[in-house]
Amino acid sequence: MTSDVVPSTSIPGVLSKEFGNASPKKLSWRNYLEIGMLRCMTPDNDTIDRDTARRLIALRFYAGCGDSQTRFAQKYGFTVKQWNNFERGSPLSKEAAIQLVRKFPGLTLDWLHLGKPDGLPGTLRAELEAAGNALTSAEATRRGR
Repeated sequence: MTSDVVPSTSIPGVLSKEFGNASPKKLSWRNYLEIGMLRCMTPDNDTIDRDTARRLIALRFYAGCGDSQTRFAQKYGFTVKQWNNFERGSPLSKEAAIQLVRKFPGLTLDWLHLGKPDGLPGTLRAELEAAGNALTSAEATRRGR
């Protein structure tokens, strides 16, 4: 059986890796917050799902809510913060995905999570693709292309 306990002699080494050469006694709470805690709170690029986020934004446009995350969130039973996080790439929870599938007839979990349009009804598929294309055009216009 292996132990997950870190020996006390290795703690300064672990802290040095995280906080440079500073000793634990010289670290201020501000350094801890700025260097240690904030790194943990920043989403890792591996956890950001940009493709799902784009599909969720396209779904918002398809639903007729345009640029209003607030209107979409209120209309479909999410908090604004929750919906904003999903659109920024936070993982879409199983519960949220099921809620969307129930609210939008024909919508599939495969499309939400994987981007597979195969199971979508033809009309819904075309309208979601059109919303995605309009979104891409709007982004290009904003960038000045």
